[in-house]
Amino acid sequence: MKDWSSHHYLKVFIFILVPMLLLIDKNESYDLQNQLSPYLFWGMLLFSILLAVMVAKSVEKRTQMRLRQLKEELDSLRNTGKPLSVADDHFGEIAQSVNDINENLSNKQRINKAILDSIPLGIIFYDDQGKVMYVNQKAYEITGYTKEEIERFTVKGNILNHSEYVFWKTLHSGESFFGFESFCPTKDGREIPVMTSTKPLYDSESKQMIGIISTFIDISEQNRLRKVEQHAKVMLDHISDGVITVDNFGVINGFNRGAEEMTGFKTEEVLGKYYDDVFIKRKTIFTKLTQTLRSGREYSNYKKEMIDVSGEKVFLMITTRILRNEQGKQIGAMGIYKDITLMVELEQQIQRAEKLAVVGELAAGTAHEIRNPLTTIKGFIQVFENELKDNDKKQYIHLVLDEINRINEIIKEMLLLANPSDSFKKWMQINQIIKETITFMSAEGAMYNVELVTDLQEELPLVFIDEGQIKQVFVNMIRNAIQAMKKGGIMEIASLYNPIQQRIEVIFTDHGEGIPEEQLPRVYEPFYTTKHDGTGLGIPVSFRIMKNHDGDLQIFSTQGEGTKVVLFFPIQTDDSFIDGQE
Repeated sequence: MKDWSSHHYLKVFIFILVPMLLLIDKNESYDLQNQLSPYLFWGMLLFSILLAVMVAKSVEKRTQMRLRQLKEELDSLRNTGKPLSVADDHFGEIAQSVNDINENLSNKQRINKAILDSIPLGIIFYDDQGKVMYVNQKAYEITGYTKEEIERFTVKGNILNHSEYVFWKTLHSGESFFGFESFCPTKDGREIPVMTSTKPLYDSESKQMIGIISTFIDISEQNRLRKVEQHAKVMLDHISDGVITVDNFGVINGFNRGAEEMTGFKTEEVLGKYYDDVFIKRKTIFTKLTQTLRSGREYSNYKKEMIDVSGEKVFLMITTRILRNEQGKQIGAMGIYKDITLMVELEQQIQRAEKLAVVGELAAGTAHEIRNPLTTIKGFIQVFENELKDNDKKQYIHLVLDEINRINEIIKEMLLLANPSDSFKKWMQINQIIKETITFMSAEGAMYNVELVTDLQEELPLVFIDEGQIKQVFVNMIRNAIQAMKKGGIMEIASLYNPIQQRIEVIFTDHGEGIPEEQLPRVYEPFYTTKHDGTGLGIPVSFRIMKNHDGDLQIFSTQGEGTKVVLFFPIQTDDSFIDGQE
């Protein structure tokens, strides 16, 4: 028999029952029994009622079956994503609507997942109990774990070690944390350093916290680069040369300790600033770097003189280079500034020594040729002096003898310049020699209205020197200072111990006319003098004596303000004594 559907039964029921109801009309004057037999009437009515009950039961049964089917399909949809079956009934319309909604949601979920997987951060979503609910693709790549393995983790387990406190504080208080470092263990047993942030998530309607989002990024490479950068900075800071780097816009991004000492700026003061803005007042020295940056022209060993932050004159050797990345693209420029002041001074000293040697040899030969006949002349004049009775004429003899003695003194200095006499060195107190020299030079100072004042450091180490030669140096320095102070005044003589350089410094300071800057390098040259009665041998001879004592003589002068002469005496701590006692 054909299996009729419920709506077929409903049609039969309506076909039989409706005509019967139409026959029953209360306004009619005859009875229904006169139209139909009673049995037929009640039979049809009973059949219609039974048929209606059967239809209702069938509809209920099919509805329950359809509901069970929908429930099963909804479970399948939730687990597998399989769409609901669509039948030709009202439930089919509902199923189609659910499928449409599910497809729309699936598309949005795929887009959201694609977005989350494309983010270069590991993202983990925990529910309000701390259970892992979602992990994006980058988190899988960083950890090496599979989705199933990570989904079994809890915050107390394998993900983001050492961050449990932050996690639970976020979960319990709703407080967010950003940019703290922790470690993420990987499947192969490593612990990767990561930068982590945690943030609570709230339901948009109930405003209840539903979990937290934890993001992390692998900073292994950043840490490695940071260590490389720190290592490079340590190396650069231990280089005495100044090194400055700028980017393509001229912004300073590198500044080592040597540059700090050379310029007087601290690294934190200049980083991130435009190079030209920082060194606008020193364009003659530091514009080579910006010229290289703009024109591409590199400089090698470019020498320049400048005044440093302490006001001292220094000589720099400048080298500039274009900086390029691995692809050869320009990324900035670098300037290297080497302080060659000591090298320049050494070259000058060598030049002076060579001049002294040449002039000394010439002077020695000339002095011997002059000294011999001069001795004869002096002897005969002394004979004439003894035989001469006229006292008025004797004064001319005395004048001649004084000039001959002055010539002899000049010859002695010329011989000393050529080859200093044999030294008789011994351990001595430098302050004692200063005091003795001042004792017999005070009278000469008084003649020029110059007062000699001392500032001597006590308990200086002993120095190994020739007393006679060092006294001659002191006399030359004091005499030059007295003669330079034409208006009189105070001349200071100081001594001090420099423990860093392991030397004693004796400083002569006058407040005279000073030496013009262009003449200052020439004062070391033999026979160069600006005094009408000078010989030009005092400073060269003194310089030669100091060099023979492994010391040095340096002159600093400002025209119109005065001159400072510094003598350097090296000491040997193992062999030197203080106050003459072992």
